[in-house]
This record gives sequence, structure tokens and C-alpha cells, in this order.
Amino acid sequence: MADIVVQAGAQSDNMIIDAVGPDIFTFEELVQLIARILRRKVLIMHVNPLLAFSLAKMIEPLVGDVIITRDEVTGLMADLLISHQPPTGHTHLAAWLEEHSDQIGKRYASEMHRHYH
Repeated sequence: MADIVVQAGAQSDNMIIDAVGPDIFTFEELVQLIARILRRKVLIMHVNPLLAFSLAKMIEPLVGDVIITRDEVTGLMADLLISHQPPTGHTHLAAWLEEHSDQIGKRYASEMHRHYH
């Protein structure tokens, strides 16, 4: 990712960059990979997206953060997170997770706090 940022910084015009790595995962595969590397047990339940969204909205006041937006659900359901371009990144997620597993999940990173405080 750093090399992509450096290359983009050298450009003078506005651009959209498809910053994707060499790996392709379904959401379930991604969760299973993270759980395996971090040695966590997870329960995966397949539910209707509207139900999952509604449950997330109920949890948000408890964590004081936005878990997911309606637009994000719509984008996920429309496969908008799938790139049709060749990978621009070179780091495999599993290798990165292994290297940083002692740091991942140690503290909560609030989306609201990061962007609005």
C-alpha cells in the first residue's frame, strides 16, 4: 500500500486508484482467516441482510459507534468491493495478519472518534 500512496502522491491530478491486494476472499473466508490466525473461536450465522443491519443498529448505542451503514450494506450486496482490476498490492493478508497478530484486536478503534473528534 505504501508504494501505491507514494506513486499517487507524485501525480498532480485527481485520481481514483483501485488499491487491492493479491487475495480474494468471501466475507466468511475473511472472518475464518482472521479467527484462525488470531486463534479465536467464532460462530458464523447466515441471516437476512436487513436483519443483520437491524441488529447492528441495536448494538451501535452500546459501543458508541457506527458499525455499518445502509449504503455499506447495499454496496456489499451489490459486490461493489470486488475489484475487476489486476492487484496493485503485493502483501498477502494472511502473512500480514501473522506478522501483526500480537497487535490486532487489542483495543477498539472507533470509526466516529477517528473521523469526527
